[in-house]
Amino acid sequence: MKLMSSQIIGTSIWNHEQDSVIGRIHRVVVDPESGRVLAFAVAKSLGRLVNFVEAIWSKELRAFYVVDQDCICDLADMLRVEELVRQKRYFKRQRVITASGKNLGLLHDFEIDVGLGVLTQIESKRRVWIFNDFTLVPRSKIERVSARKIEVADDNAYVTVLKSWFSKKAAPVAGAAHSSRV
Repeated sequence: MKLMSSQIIGTSIWNHEQDSVIGRIHRVVVDPESGRVLAFAVAKSLGRLVNFVEAIWSKELRAFYVVDQDCICDLADMLRVEELVRQKRYFKRQRVITASGKNLGLLHDFEIDVGLGVLTQIESKRRVWIFNDFTLVPRSKIERVSARKIEVADDNAYVTVLKSWFSKKAAPVAGAAHSSRV
């Protein structure tokens, strides 16, 4: 099942052993090199992480649950996550540009496959007059991720959708494939 990070952030994490809520997801930490989801930052207990490998998505509850308390750890316990947070290399409001320098906007959201724990696509947003220009870029087209920008391939294999401030209906840009998300 694929979910956007905006759908994941704010969902509850349950402790199955104690049948209690651990907290709500505050941030999804993704490794920029591999595209794998590493952990969820829990809002109720700041500085605490839930290892993604141990979190199980429940379709019925629309929440994640963990089997035992051992998968909850401090930021310092997960070295890769601590390094990414210190370098500010997590996916949040970075500039998305093509290899030739064309600006696609700021990172707005990203989609992950909950079953596999991998990033599948990113969504950038750019304001064009009274429209919001959303561009969906698949993970395979991401070339480089730094603290300030995400560089994507130059080919036009992404989907661009214009969405007016005034209407909720989206209109695809001429020549672009139609998106199922908007």
